[in-house]
Amino acid sequence: MCMRARWLMLALLAHGVSHVVVAQQRTSTISGTVRDESGRLVPGAQIFARHLETGTVRQAQTGEAGLYRLVALELGSYEISAEKPGFRTALARGILLALEREAVVDLTLEVGPRHESVEVTAEARTIETAASALSGHIDSKSIEELPLNGRDWVQLATLEAGTVAARAQYRNVNNGYGLPLSLSGSRPSQNNFQLDGVSLTSYSGSTPGSINGINLGVDAIREFSVLTSSYSARYGRAGGGVIHAVTRSGGNRIHGSAFYFHRNDNLDARNFFDGPNKPEFRRHQLGGSLGGPLVRNRTFFFASYEGLRELRGNTTIDTTLSEAARRGELVGARVAVDPVAAKFAALYPLPNGTLFGDTGLFLYTDDEIGTQDLAVARVDRNLGDRDRLFFRYTLDDGARTDLTAFALGRRRASTRWQSSAIEHTRIFSPALLNTARFGFMRSLTDSGSTATLTPATDDPALGFLPGAQVPGIVLVGGLTEFPGGTGAVDRDRHAFNSFQFHDELTWIRGRTTLYLGGRLERIRFNTDSQSTQSGEFRFRNVADLLRNLPDRFQAQLPGSDTVRGHRQWVPAAYLQASLRASSRLTLDVGLRHEWATVPVEVNGKIANLDELTSPRMRVGAPLFANPSYTNFMPRAGLAWDAWGNGKTVVRGGYGIFADLLLSQFLLLAGVRNPPFFLRGAVRPLRQGDFPKGGYAALVGAGTPEYRIERLERQPGQPYVQHWNLNVEQALAATLTLRLAYVGSHGLNLSSMVEDANLAEPVRLEDGRLFFPAGGRKLNPYFSQIRDRRFEAHSFYHALQVQLRRRLSRGVYGQLAYTFSKSMDDSSTFFAVTEADNGVSLPLNGHPRFNRGLSGHDVRHQLSASGTWALPSPAHGAPRLVFAGWQAGLIAVYSSGVPFSARLGYDAARTLTTRPDFRSGQRPDLAPGASPNPVTGDPNRWIDPSAFRRPQIGFLGNLGRNTIIGPDLATVDFSLVRRFRPAALGEQGALELRLEAFNLLNRANFNLPAPERMEIFGAQSSREDVGRITSAGDAREIQFGLKFRF
Repeated sequence: MCMRARWLMLALLAHGVSHVVVAQQRTSTISGTVRDESGRLVPGAQIFARHLETGTVRQAQTGEAGLYRLVALELGSYEISAEKPGFRTALARGILLALEREAVVDLTLEVGPRHESVEVTAEARTIETAASALSGHIDSKSIEELPLNGRDWVQLATLEAGTVAARAQYRNVNNGYGLPLSLSGSRPSQNNFQLDGVSLTSYSGSTPGSINGINLGVDAIREFSVLTSSYSARYGRAGGGVIHAVTRSGGNRIHGSAFYFHRNDNLDARNFFDGPNKPEFRRHQLGGSLGGPLVRNRTFFFASYEGLRELRGNTTIDTTLSEAARRGELVGARVAVDPVAAKFAALYPLPNGTLFGDTGLFLYTDDEIGTQDLAVARVDRNLGDRDRLFFRYTLDDGARTDLTAFALGRRRASTRWQSSAIEHTRIFSPALLNTARFGFMRSLTDSGSTATLTPATDDPALGFLPGAQVPGIVLVGGLTEFPGGTGAVDRDRHAFNSFQFHDELTWIRGRTTLYLGGRLERIRFNTDSQSTQSGEFRFRNVADLLRNLPDRFQAQLPGSDTVRGHRQWVPAAYLQASLRASSRLTLDVGLRHEWATVPVEVNGKIANLDELTSPRMRVGAPLFANPSYTNFMPRAGLAWDAWGNGKTVVRGGYGIFADLLLSQFLLLAGVRNPPFFLRGAVRPLRQGDFPKGGYAALVGAGTPEYRIERLERQPGQPYVQHWNLNVEQALAATLTLRLAYVGSHGLNLSSMVEDANLAEPVRLEDGRLFFPAGGRKLNPYFSQIRDRRFEAHSFYHALQVQLRRRLSRGVYGQLAYTFSKSMDDSSTFFAVTEADNGVSLPLNGHPRFNRGLSGHDVRHQLSASGTWALPSPAHGAPRLVFAGWQAGLIAVYSSGVPFSARLGYDAARTLTTRPDFRSGQRPDLAPGASPNPVTGDPNRWIDPSAFRRPQIGFLGNLGRNTIIGPDLATVDFSLVRRFRPAALGEQGALELRLEAFNLLNRANFNLPAPERMEIFGAQSSREDVGRITSAGDAREIQFGLKFRF
């Protein structure tokens, strides 16, 4: 088919067919059967479902098999009635509809006059909306009443089986600031997040969140679902899982809240790495909500605001020069110190912590100041019996400042998120309805603006570039990166806009429900990504720094352009069918076609290196060949009610899910390539070239070594196969157990060679690869070529167990356990620096070389959560003291995540331009040693004697991610006293809250920084190898006051 015809068909689809958002519906469903007293099915009965909050009534009719189904119902409480001439009206009350859960209400009609009604005890069973899906549900009670650290509702997702936090993942401008999650083995960048059916996933592809790392809005979120495996064809834009939240709405009764929460370091414990004086910590969170009718039974409103003001001091540990080293008195040697190097070395603070020899630790308090404001507004309108409209707008503004390394400067960053949704539902008949939605999401991010706090760093005499007033970045083997003067660190400004059009037609015919829909998203991603704008020097070790013998200099060259405007379309269409084959068997089958156009740059400023050996860049579109046009993704599943009583249900599902090539792959490859972005490097340099001679050598070179960010020219389409088999057993009226086997296999996933411009190895007779001396780089025309390829595989297998108790007698709770193993060839999409355990492939042509544990692998995760309303005395004075108390608990244990031992030099003679931890080279394992030589001591987490230097010319034989990091265990606890003054009415309450986070004050250590895992350097080893320098928060106490009405 020609391209013009293809686009014409797409335009017709966008105009005439439905388009539906990723997680599609933000509503729920009621279904069931109607029988008479003898148990015979009753066709033709009229079913009425009344939404108690708004008074809205929906109608259906039972078919020949006595079945009825009402879809696209607003969440909340309902009463259901069934009528037919010759029978009394049957009425069921207290039916609660939840997101992604279908309420099954079976009714019985008794013979008698219709004007007489009989209230029946018809307890609703809740089932998964899709038979194939494996999902979790977090209701409003959990969101409001469990102890939430920072009031970040996304944290609750980790209480579901199969969902773990990717603890090694950095939260920054490239990865996103929200809590990174792995859903049943997915990468954090493979998931999709939605609010009211509108995708919130931004340019990074990871969890949304403000610069402060949290998602506010506990009082605005009604509930959310976590879809972890094998969801239906109605869901897309994700190779992993989907998290879908819905906002609260107004009703016929005025309701609202006001709250204030406070923390202060005077009540908190000392962090493991704090000095004798705890850093300052003050947090204020306040806000409220209000909802109610504008026109009774017709128009309703809801609005919410939450604000955060915080000062948090964090103890930070950097590695600096010892006083003796500054004089040239190194361990085992003495060097003559260059005068300019001495002046620069004086900018490093002296150690005030452990002294190793040539280096020592510098401890300081990084006072982070954070602000955030969230506002949500929503209006719902019933336009009649057949039409419903709703509109929602969200604004989240955040800002944060912190210190650069060595406390030399202050850095500022900000985020601004906007999201809106407008949706119209048209009911053509009880069996046919259509939902149309327009969504918009905009995120603005500004990160990396710095200003010095140390005037000596802004010394023009130390500037690297002509006319520069400040020095740039300096890398020294064995030391923490020096951040330069004002404005020297990388600066990123991103504006991401997503326009989403979607619609879904639902047709119920007999036992079958059909969903026909589609989706069209327009992405506009504008970015200005500055890097090495003040230049960057690299020294191999401390001795070279003191001698003024730099190894490399790189900087942007005149004419370099960092501004880009990327545009992309993401269309989708699907058909999903749900067939109730019998009273005990439901079958789901669906097909989704979803693809993405190749991004274009509005001014044609895009280039790629087609082959690693190409002598020049190819300029202009397409950036790569589009692999997604044939993305036809089948989904199938079944649910079997084993005994016909709803107490034992067996489910299974399988599906294929595309991992689309979207903006996360443009952060570097879409910007930092010549001839538009000109960053050159030069090496080797002469002694004394620091600080002025590096740039002169760079521009004086006939052919500067340009650095390339390459995307594979003809990538395969990344996709993930999901499957699951689970059994859900009702153990009691309020107690349910679910056992599940869950698996996935990812293919054509992204992988990375940090520098693919390497020498070619030869294969020896024993099968080993050898890099002989005198090798030559693949491409003499360029320097580093960071190569993003799509040839990695991933594998996930898990046993997931979940025990849930519904609220009964004041107790609600859930226990979840996951035993899993996740392996892959690569866990990265952006760069190896996206996580503490990110590892590059150290060579070309061997995509399985790094196969090992995934960076987000967690072998065991156990979580327990719940609330308990303590029994209240019936009357008298004891009731005044002991009534209204409630306890809440979240307890989590999680195994450690894996990481790797690395080399700080090019032992294999690959000729990499990144001869440090970024290269991916690893040591040999010493004979008889464990590949996981953990000591348990944070001062040296691993035993370095377990490793050996590889033979020159050979890659080390140690695998990737063989070392297991520290585990995590935390208990969060809340104690609430609730007063119910009569003046506030039945729903009103005043709450006093006491919350303790990390109640047991356990030190939950982070991983060692990747540079501290360089076991060997070219001549020596790091003195702080394997050292852990940070941990999670110590015990913190929070007081809260909340008023509900």
